[in-house]
Amino acid sequence: MLSRPESVRRQADYAPFRHPHFETAKAAQRAAFLRELEESVKRSDAMRARLSTARVLESMQ
Repeated sequence: MLSRPESVRRQADYAPFRHPHFETAKAAQRAAFLRELEESVKRSDAMRARLSTARVLESMQ
């Protein structure tokens, strides 16, 4: 019996196909939570950057 090469046997490196229409409620909730978390982190990073800039300006005066 012939064995297949390793490249044929291994799984693909790309993520499985996902479409919102076929999502379960749990998957949709998780995706919404991750989006909300990402936005929160971006917002807090922006606020932290503005605050550090204000502190630098205060220390220069």
